[in-house]
Amino acid sequence: MGGKPWLPPEMPYPQDEDGNDYLFLAQINWAQMPRLDGYPASGLTSFFVKEDDTFGLMD
Repeated sequence: MGGKPWLPPEMPYPQDEDGNDYLFLAQINWAQMPRLDGYPASGLTSFFVKEDDTFGLMD
């Protein structure tokens, strides 16, 4: 959680429509997780949010 995410070299850091970097929240490496039915056995899931007054919440 937090810190710097691992991204493939060809993948740009996620940004909003104004070119501001999203705030990195967490990253799950499924190969390092206990095996769970219905979940991936490998790959990464990354969570980012827009850093503004509402942190991406919509009205």
